[in-house]
Amino acid sequence: DPVSGRERGVVVTPSLVPPLPTLEAVLPPDRQPVVRLGDAVVLEGHHLDGTERTITLRNERHGVDAAIAASGPDAADRMGLVIPVASASAFPVGVYDVTARMVRPGESVARSTNRLACIVAPNITNLPQNLVRDGNGDVQCTITFTPQLRPGQRVALLLGDREILPEPFAAPTASLTFIARDMPPGAPLARLRIDGIESPVANRAATPPTFYDHRITIT
Repeated sequence: DPVSGRERGVVVTPSLVPPLPTLEAVLPPDRQPVVRLGDAVVLEGHHLDGTERTITLRNERHGVDAAIAASGPDAADRMGLVIPVASASAFPVGVYDVTARMVRPGESVARSTNRLACIVAPNITNLPQNLVRDGNGDVQCTITFTPQLRPGQRVALLLGDREILPEPFAAPTASLTFIARDMPPGAPLARLRIDGIESPVANRAATPPTFYDHRITIT
């Protein structure tokens, strides 16, 4: 008690659910296993209501430790998370620890939840494309994407069953050039793979699942 300075004693709760803020699931939209910048992500749990609700994303490899204000209504069983597209340079592709923090109703000190994992994936922003091969059968394409790629990250463009490495880059970038040698005509699906994490190509929420129009038509 802030007035008397005494502890309030033992609190008994007639439930198997502990009365502590807890995260139980990270749910990207369209039943995706990964999060793209701009996605409306739902964090499910319990005892998540209150004021000053924030969500912290941490990635040790890239030195990220950033708090984002929770979106959506003040609910006990969920919080909303949107990583802004405008922050593309701050949240590189990778695996993040996710925690939430809030001041619970009737309390004055902020509480933190447990940690869950969240995978931030690349998202190609300039598909579909139509490309024409040169006299050698080669195709050059420029791919733009979010979030920004940092030097030291491994990246490849996957066209159908072909894996194509980019032209060299030395600074953080959201655009890469790829040259596909001796490509046959066709319209393969395009995926961007960064550090082993691929851009989604299918809408898993559709029944049956359908492919996004992420194709490069080659003639």
